[in-house]
Amino acid sequence: VDPNGGGGNETVVPILLEMVGQTSIAASDSSLPINGVIASELSLPSGNVEASLEIDPTQGTFPVIKYFRKWQATADVTFTQTAMTTGKLEAGNLSTSSEMYINVPKVTIPLFGFDVKIGGGDNCRTAEPVTINLASVEGTTFSPANGGPVTGTYDLPELENCGLLTSVLTSKIAGPGNVLELDLSVSQ
Repeated sequence: VDPNGGGGNETVVPILLEMVGQTSIAASDSSLPINGVIASELSLPSGNVEASLEIDPTQGTFPVIKYFRKWQATADVTFTQTAMTTGKLEAGNLSTSSEMYINVPKVTIPLFGFDVKIGGGDNCRTAEPVTINLASVEGTTFSPANGGPVTGTYDLPELENCGLLTSVLTSKIAGPGNVLELDLSVSQ
């Protein structure tokens, strides 16, 4: 029975998707590769989508000091989903909303041939969950059988609990205008 009171019957179709792509971080003019798996359920005929994300740990680099691109810090990044991803698939257009913390367990810089930890930690993360809204790329069609490309822009809040250099790390990632571009394909 339709839980939304529509009186019709809904059929729930499980879809396992693989995601491959990248996110651009505007504050540091850097990018991170993004890979993972999305366990989703598509309700038919309504087109409602609910999903659980498993985003692989990733790593990115950014300049430690502005204009010194040769001195790069490396940040380990993980993701903790705080609520189920929800969305809608209508006429080949997918739109979703996800909420997650972005964690930074370790930030290192190269010094005399060694990677020296300058920040991060078990509790280093965005001070608030990040909301990422994605939609099918204009001019493309998303299908449950094949997947498709999606994109979205999001804001990154400040970091917290990252050690003595929390404010420096925040200046390298926090802010608006970050872009996420993913190719979603049905897992075989």
